[in-house]
Amino acid sequence: MQPYGRETIASRSRPLEELSSLAPEGSAELQRLFKSLNEVLTAELICAIRRRDRRRTALKFVSAHKPADIGFRLQAEFYLADRIAERIVQLGGHPEFALEALNQSAPEESNNLAPKAETMFRDLSAERTAASLHRRLLMRLGDSDPETSRLLCELLVADEAQLVLLSKPR
Repeated sequence: MQPYGRETIASRSRPLEELSSLAPEGSAELQRLFKSLNEVLTAELICAIRRRDRRRTALKFVSAHKPADIGFRLQAEFYLADRIAERIVQLGGHPEFALEALNQSAPEESNNLAPKAETMFRDLSAERTAASLHRRLLMRLGDSDPETSRLLCELLVADEAQLVLLSKPR
C-alpha cells in the first residue's frame, strides 16, 4: 500500500477542468454520481468494518503477530474506502458518511455470542451488496470517467476476493 497525500492524489488524478466531459458542475447527472459514489462509500465502509472485526477476532487467537503488523493489516481494510472518499472530493463533491446505515449494518463489538453462521451470512450479504453497487455504477459510467471506473474495478476485485474467501467451507 502506497502512502498518499494531497500532492499524490493531485498528481494521479485528472484536473477538475477535464472532468467537465463527465457532467457540468452542479448538474443533476453529477449529483446522481455523487449520490452513487456515497452509497458505494457506505457499502465499502460497512464491509471494511466487518472485515476488520473478523480479522481482529482471528488475530486474538494468533500470538505470532506483532502489534504494529496487526495495526497495518487493520488499517489496510479502510484503504479503498479512503480512495472512494478522495475521488468524491476530486470530483468536487463531499463524502457523506451515512452513520445511520453504518450503525445498522456494522457488527456490534459486544456481539461475540452471535452464531458464526449468522455472522458469516451477514458478511456475505454486505460483500454482495457492495459488489452489486460497484457493478451498477460501472455500467452506468461506461467510458465517461475512466479513473472512477478503475477505482470501482479495484473495489469489485477486492469484493469478489472476499466473497470467495467467505464462501469457502470452514
